[in-house]
Amino acid sequence: MIRFKWLLILIVVSTLFGCNTCNKSKKKPNVSSIAVSLNVQRFEQDFFNTPIENPAIALQVLTNKYPDFAPFYFAEIMGFGDVGKDEMATAINFSVYRNDQYVKEVADTCLKVYQNFSAYEKELTEAFRYFKYYFPYYSIPQIVTFTGNFGWSALSYDTTILGIGVDMYLGEDYKFYPSVYPKYLYEKFKPEYMVANAMEVAAGMYFDFTPKDNTVLAHCIAAGTKLYFLDLVLPDVDDYLKITYNPKDIDWCQDNESQVWGYFIKNEVLYKTETKELKKFIGAAPNTAGMPVESPGNIGAWLGWQIIRKYMERNPETTFEQLLLLDPQQILNESKYKPK
Repeated sequence: MIRFKWLLILIVVSTLFGCNTCNKSKKKPNVSSIAVSLNVQRFEQDFFNTPIENPAIALQVLTNKYPDFAPFYFAEIMGFGDVGKDEMATAINFSVYRNDQYVKEVADTCLKVYQNFSAYEKELTEAFRYFKYYFPYYSIPQIVTFTGNFGWSALSYDTTILGIGVDMYLGEDYKFYPSVYPKYLYEKFKPEYMVANAMEVAAGMYFDFTPKDNTVLAHCIAAGTKLYFLDLVLPDVDDYLKITYNPKDIDWCQDNESQVWGYFIKNEVLYKTETKELKKFIGAAPNTAGMPVESPGNIGAWLGWQIIRKYMERNPETTFEQLLLLDPQQILNESKYKPK
């Protein structure tokens, strides 16, 4: 069965402040001897540079070069149609899209900004070296860059393709973002988040992060476990990039960790199951309802991350796969998490 997982990453702005927000509690392994051959295909370059005098032929050219990704892209990402069932309708929609002036302007920007992808390829290669160190039995996915009408920061397809939507990394001042996203989101659409976003999606290609139950605690632990995966594969990357926060958001969390935990305990948040409670603490938001306006959204994921880190600090023999199987309450109990 074809498996399609996607993640619209709600990316957060960044300004490099050194590495005081990196996770330094775990000694990183030496991966210099691990060979990783990354296959990066630039679909958006071929998509916009293929002549469209005959749209049907252009579709066929793209499909021949990208036999797995192109049909999925046409049908699912762009909604052009199923090229295998109705080539004519798909070709018409494709042609209309390619000739749209707005689309052309976005395409020109993406092709210019990401003409050279080597820096990001280098970062991804390093991330997958760490991945192969911890998980040598898994295959490295094919990387495909694309544009998707500002809808997809990263996605995975059929467990073999990791897609990166470069049109979601044009910078907070890009003029078209305000018509699509609120400010607290588009101000965070910056290139330096690309690799962390992609590796978060990659995590979902290999592991199941479904919460064990519908409690806030279970959702916090599941989100925190995925962030801990990023600790493993991106040991030199600042925390705010991993969780897509601003540096000031991480600073606020660290400065107010005991108060955040106290809020969860005082208000008996951990074992609530109501959807409105889950949405309050898990997922992107301008801030966390009930907490100071300076607080970031997705505070539950950050809290779960700290609990996971404490657990792994106390139980370093636990493998990542074993961690995924543990009961959230057991993780909390054995972490002895109690910030001061």
